[in-house]
Amino acid sequence: MRKMVLFFSVLLLVFSCKDGEIEVPAFTFENTLYSCGDYTLHKRNTDNTKAIILTLDNTDLPSASGTVTLAATTSRTVLYRIFDNAITSSYFCAAVPPSSPQVVEEWQGISFTVTVATAEDASTTPVSYHHTITLNDLVLERNGVQEVFETFYMGVVDTQ
Repeated sequence: MRKMVLFFSVLLLVFSCKDGEIEVPAFTFENTLYSCGDYTLHKRNTDNTKAIILTLDNTDLPSASGTVTLAATTSRTVLYRIFDNAITSSYFCAAVPPSSPQVVEEWQGISFTVTVATAEDASTTPVSYHHTITLNDLVLERNGVQEVFETFYMGVVDTQ
């Protein structure tokens, strides 16, 4: 009888500790911030199978020096995607998303702020602007599971 109780206890312990198939985002990305136009920005990991995508409104990158903080909206979004194969920048710039590679996992940014620190470069004609972009208090969610990232440096994008 003891052996049976021990056997079922071990089985219960083994199967109750399974944590499922959820992969927690590991934010290890290249330093390069890629853009498709001025308002779709993304970073990829070194094997190009994971990306964090920030979509901004067309008024989010100011034409003046200073710092602005922007809240999440329906048009200002963050996505973290895992793909079944490597992607390129053209994946994000296509009018119709390509059928390959496929998204195998997607986390949505449900809460965050975007800090845009803008510096004017008057030495160029026309004047250009360097926008340093940081995500703050980013909450990603997938299937009811949430991950919080206090600060995530996206990078710098230049506009005119």
